[in-house]
Amino acid sequence: MKEGELETIEAHSSICQHLKRVASTRVQILSGLDHTFLFSDGRLRTEKKNGGLELTVTSHLLSQSAESDFLEARLNYHYLYHGTYHFFSARTKKRNGSLSIDMPVVINRVRRRKAIRVRPEGMVKIRFRCIHPVLGKKIVFPVRD
Repeated sequence: MKEGELETIEAHSSICQHLKRVASTRVQILSGLDHTFLFSDGRLRTEKKNGGLELTVTSHLLSQSAESDFLEARLNYHYLYHGTYHFFSARTKKRNGSLSIDMPVVINRVRRRKAIRVRPEGMVKIRFRCIHPVLGKKIVFPVRD
């Protein structure tokens, strides 16, 4: 990320409005705990309860798992909304194939790069190898910056 690319949503009312819009557009939510990938098909739901907004993420893959990875944990949530990458961390409880989420204090968002990525001439070609957290297979790609 370059300077000025990372923005934050901090006001409680702004976060509520943003999450309601995300839930209404059926954006796919990804979640991970440290290096353990939990699911890749999560959908955010919002519901008014006791004057507040209750947040849950439902997942077909999560409901299929008979074993409980955790009962309560702090998870990171990621999603792409209108071409901008968003992420936040929140305390979460697991219940019957859904994750109950505490309202996040801050949601970070990263805008698309304005600069085009280029590979400088004369440099040794470098390749990066890793295991993709969603697909679970090895991927290789060139380092461009």
